[in-house]
Parts: sequence; structure tokens; C-alpha cells
Amino acid sequence: MKKLILPALAVCIMAGSAVAKVTVNNPSAPARQYTVIESPIDGSDRAEQTITLDSKGSATFEQSALPVSIMITDADGINKIRLFSASAGDNITLQISPDGQAVVSGTKLMDDIQALDTALAPINEKAQSVQAMFATDPAGAEALYNDLQAQADAVVKNFLSANADSPAAAYAMLELRGQDFLDAYDSMTPAAKESVFMPIIEKMRERNIKQVEMERLTAQLESGTVQAPAFSLPDMDGKSVSLSDFKGKWVILDFWGSWCRWCVKGFSELKDEYAKYSDKLEVVGIDCNEPQDRWKAAVAKYELPWVNVYYDTQKDKSLLEAYAVQGFPTKVIISPEGFIKKIVVGADPSFPSTLANLIGAR
Repeated sequence: MKKLILPALAVCIMAGSAVAKVTVNNPSAPARQYTVIESPIDGSDRAEQTITLDSKGSATFEQSALPVSIMITDADGINKIRLFSASAGDNITLQISPDGQAVVSGTKLMDDIQALDTALAPINEKAQSVQAMFATDPAGAEALYNDLQAQADAVVKNFLSANADSPAAAYAMLELRGQDFLDAYDSMTPAAKESVFMPIIEKMRERNIKQVEMERLTAQLESGTVQAPAFSLPDMDGKSVSLSDFKGKWVILDFWGSWCRWCVKGFSELKDEYAKYSDKLEVVGIDCNEPQDRWKAAVAKYELPWVNVYYDTQKDKSLLEAYAVQGFPTKVIISPEGFIKKIVVGADPSFPSTLANLIGAR
């Protein structure tokens, strides 16, 4: 999956020189204790405190006037996470129902965030049920998940359209990605840009600009007219291996690392495909982002039968950029003539059929 549906979180941020007060109400649980963890957005040391509800199931605590995210966890370890943002002097109320659901109110920001979270809640619930499907029906789960993601995106875009000046507009944008995010950023009003989330939004903007550029590069590389970038990398014995060594055969470049569980999980499928097309296909595993000793141990542990080479990404990332590698695993399918035909990112259930269509067409 590319990303997670927006969690049902409430958010507020503190600024100024005074404090913000937060009241927690849970009438069904008098005397219950909660741990409040305050994590400043600027990365400074977090603070922690414990609050205890009174006989009526209520407690009020103060937070420093500093942009923070707050996680509230009950004493028995069940997380009830809420990210708050408030101005100095604000009074925020967190109302917890017996089933653990929470509603946050008290400011325009809180009210708008709560409205957005409420609109997204049914989609989030369905997304949770889809998670279990990935083990038994990955293709079906992926299709359902993508549909739910499209629904979530539509909810967020409608919210932004109807609440252009809302202090929660920037919060809503945290759900978007790629060109959708950049379009929303370009449409932000001056009022929306006053949000305390803007430092986060600015960082996301840079990431999304890069993502869109990589997507464009991927589309260009997959046009079928681009020669695969050359490389020479050391194999298990230190011997240099070049892409040109495999001219005349189909090649799959598998960018991976032993730290990546989806990379490891995909070895079984890749071994099947390697065996199926052994007379016309070579796989070149390109290990990334780890020391050589871990790479060699992983090759032995997982009994990888193909060509294995090491790429020191601490010294150079140009090869990842040349092949538009945005995540791991990334598999690049190259024709016998040396042209890139397909770039597959992540655990894509369509990979075997994609390979069959390409190789089988010859």
C-alpha cells in the first residue's frame, strides 16, 4: 500500500506565552489515570505527566504554550491518541465515551478537525477491515484499499473547498500527496497559511515536489525507449558486475535490503519467476542501505540463487535516482535489448502477470 488512510486524530497546537488548558471527561471511568505525553514539534525534549480523573470522571491539565503534539494513553496501556494544537489561553475538551471513542472541541480548529475526522471515520473503519485481506487476497485488498483511498481524498478535497480559510485546512492537507498536495498548497489562502502546521506543510511540499518529479521520471523510463542506466557493482566475491554482462536476456534489477520485510517477503515469488524463465531471464539483486556483512549474511540466509551485488548508498545515491527508486523493494524489468520496460514498487500482486505479459510476448 502506498499510504495509510488519515487516522481519526484530533489536533491542536499551542503558541504564545500563556498556557492552554485541556479537560478530559470520561464519566464512565472515575479515578482512571491517563499518561499525557507532550512532544514539541520543534524536536526539543518531550514532557510527560499523569492525570487522574476525579469522582465525576473529569480532570483538567495545563500544557506549555509551545507547538506540541500530545498523546494520551490510559493506565492499562490502551492508546487513545489525540494530537492537539491550541493557542495560549484556549480551553480544549476531550470527551471520551465508554467504548473509547473521543470527541475534541473548544476552538474553531478543534471543531473543524472533528468534522473532518467524523467524515473520514466510516472510510477508516472499512480500511481497517481490508488490512486482513492482504494475507489471503492481496490483489483484491489492493483494489479495495485504492478505492477507499480515493474516497478519503475526495472527502479531504471537499473539506478544503468548503473551508478554504479554516485553521484546519493545513491539517487536512496532511492526507494528500503528490500533485494533489501541490495543487492544494497552491490554492491555500493567506488565512490558511497562518496555521501552526505550516512548518510541516512546507517540509511536505519539498517531499511532494520530489515525488512528482520521480513519478514523471518513472513514466519517462517506462516509455520503452530508454536504455537502462549502466552500472558496475561488486558481487559476493568482490568481482565487478556490469549490466552489460546480461545483454540478450531479460533482466530484473531487484533493489532491496535485509532490513526491508517486504523485500524479504517477496523472495519466494521472485524465486518462482526466476525458475520459470531461467532460460531467458537473469535477476540481479542490488542490496542497499546496510553494511556488507549484513548483506552477505542475508544472501546466505535466504538462499538467493541469482546474481547479488552490493551498492553503498552511504557514498552514492545516483543509481537510485537514475532508476527512480522511491521505495523498497523496487524491481526494474529490462528487455534483452537493454530498454526499461516496467518499474514495480513494493509488494505488487500484479508483478507475475506483468512479467508474463512482457516475456511471454517474445
